[in-house]
Amino acid sequence: MKHHLTTVAIAAIVAFGIGYLPKSTNEHKIPSEKIQADKKIESAYQRVLRTGTLRCGYALYAPMLSKDPNTGEMSGIAADVINAVAKSLDLKVEWTAEFGFATSISDLESDRFDLTCIGFWRLPLEAKRLTYTVPFLYSQMNPYIRADDTRFDGDYSKINEASIRIISADGQMSSSVARTEFPKAQLIELPNMASISQQMEEVASGKADIVLDEPAAAEDYMIKNPGKLRKVEAAYPLRVFQNTFAMKMGENDLKTMLDSALIDVIENGEMDKILAKYDPDNKIFKKVAKGYQP
Repeated sequence: MKHHLTTVAIAAIVAFGIGYLPKSTNEHKIPSEKIQADKKIESAYQRVLRTGTLRCGYALYAPMLSKDPNTGEMSGIAADVINAVAKSLDLKVEWTAEFGFATSISDLESDRFDLTCIGFWRLPLEAKRLTYTVPFLYSQMNPYIRADDTRFDGDYSKINEASIRIISADGQMSSSVARTEFPKAQLIELPNMASISQQMEEVASGKADIVLDEPAAAEDYMIKNPGKLRKVEAAYPLRVFQNTFAMKMGENDLKTMLDSALIDVIENGEMDKILAKYDPDNKIFKKVAKGYQP
C-alpha cells in the first residue's frame, strides 16, 4: 500500500512538471533566415587578406589597359599601377572579368570582382554606390569631329543645337556629359560594349557629328586613321576627371590599404616612370601633384 501511494505521488509530480514544460520546442526555435542574416558577410578587404589576391574587373582601352590576344597578358598604365600597388602590399593580381560600364557598379555589388583595375572616373552620382581610391592621374574629355568640320572651334556652346548628333554608348560617361552640357543636341547611344573606335567611325562616316572622349583613345584612333577626325579647337578641355580604382560602397578598409600604396607609387616617382612609357609628351594625361615640393 505504501509502495502504491509512493507510485501515485511520483506520477502526480511528473504530471505536474510536464504541465509546465513548453508545449512545442518550435516556439523557441530561431528562424533559419535570422541565423543567415546574423552571419558576418566577408568583405572584399577580408577576402583579399585571406586569399592574398586582388580580383580585378577591367575594360580595355589603350593606353590605359590592353590585353595580348595570344598570351592574355595585361599591359598599360592601369596594369603597371595595380601591379606596383600589389607588389608593395605583397598581393597577387587576378584579372577576373571584363565589364561594360553600364554594369560595372552592379558587378562590384554582386562581388564579381573586388575593384575596377582601370582608370575609373570619380563621379558624384555614382558615389552613392561606390568607394574610390585617391586619384593616380587625371583625364580630359574633349569633343572630336570630322577633320573638315569647323563649326564648333572656339565655342563649345555651338554644339548645343537640336540638329547636332552626339554619338556615345550605353553606360559611358560621354552620355552623361552630353546630357548635362548639350541637352538640346541629339544623343545617339550604341550598345553597352561598343568600342570607342566604333563611335569614332560613326562620326567619320557622317552618321554622327561629334564624339566626346579622352585624348588617349582619340589619339590612338587618329594615328591609325589619319585625316579622318580632329579635336575641336578650344582654350580648355570640356571636362577633367580623376582616374581612380573603384570598389563597392563601404569598402573603407580596402580603400585605406590601396590609398597607402597608391600614394607611395606617386610620391616615390614610380608613377612618373609609368607615364613616361605611355605618354612621354604629356599630351594625353595630367599628373597628380606630389604632396611635397622638391
